[in-house]
Amino acid sequence: METTAGSTSSGTSMARSRSPRSSPIPYRVPPFEYTPAVNCYCGQKTPKWISWSDRNPGRRYRSCYRNQAGGCSLWVWLDPEPTDWQRQVLVDLRDAVKSLRTTNRALQMEKNELEAEKHELEVLLQEAQVKHAESVEKELEARALVKELEARALVKEKGSKHIQSTMTRCCGWQFRWPC
Repeated sequence: METTAGSTSSGTSMARSRSPRSSPIPYRVPPFEYTPAVNCYCGQKTPKWISWSDRNPGRRYRSCYRNQAGGCSLWVWLDPEPTDWQRQVLVDLRDAVKSLRTTNRALQMEKNELEAEKHELEVLLQEAQVKHAESVEKELEARALVKELEARALVKEKGSKHIQSTMTRCCGWQFRWPC
């Protein structure tokens, strides 16, 4: 097996983060879930990683978990080096997956923004409907009040005409109401 340094790792899949170095596909088997255990020079179980560098896309390897933090220097490739054609296809697929994820994140953000805007508009619509209902109710109350006032005015007018006719009949007075 070949021992080399310099390839970028996909990092831990357990964190499920999508950093620029993250794996474009989920691990089929998490990095530490394999048997029999293989220990590095410092005695720790070594995880199996997948490289997604341009030089070694999709190529599995073992490396000390603490390699980048100054741990031991164990690095063992588990797969043979890909051919140029395999390398280009895997890089293209990796880039396509990353592009689709970026597009998906942007669409998800836009969807969330649109849903928030929709909610705000629904709230405004409900408020407008309440105000409209209150306005209609006030208009109906105003119309009822106008009818009541018209009825009172009619009663007063009839009453004043009755008084005038009574006064004219009884007393012979001609009384003119101010207009």
